[in-house]
Amino acid sequence: MLRTSILLASVLLLALNLPAIAAETSIRPLPDVDCKAIADAIGQSIRFPLTTKVGAAPSYPAGLHGSACIISGKATGLTIEFERAQDKIAAALAGWKHLDEFDADAPFSTVKGFMKGPQRFFYTLSTDPPRGTCRENKPIADCRIPHRRWTWKMMAAAFVQ
Repeated sequence: MLRTSILLASVLLLALNLPAIAAETSIRPLPDVDCKAIADAIGQSIRFPLTTKVGAAPSYPAGLHGSACIISGKATGLTIEFERAQDKIAAALAGWKHLDEFDADAPFSTVKGFMKGPQRFFYTLSTDPPRGTCRENKPIADCRIPHRRWTWKMMAAAFVQ
């Protein structure tokens, strides 16, 4: 979860460079109904249970303050390929513009950002093999544990500036 929090904080920091977000920006969460609709759409698209709550993102950068709708979840047993999951999440966000300048990818980990008018949605998605099942100091892609046994984690912040 620490890796997810660091990635989300990094994306939020980058979001400050969008012309529509000033150096000192007060944000507020998306309305509860909108936040739950996003969580439901994403959850259904990749069969991933997600919860919502209003609160502070794991770490807001300087100049960004307020609260956001936090969407999060953890799952095992998924059979979808990691890249396909990202495609399905993007499809679930129909009407939102992908902010590809905020993409940050690593093996089986990604950060993505989207906007729709003054609304912003940033998420991190990662999947890891069960602890101790893959050899240390070897590429994670060489891990032969079936992906349905891997743990998936998602955290997102949705807010209006």
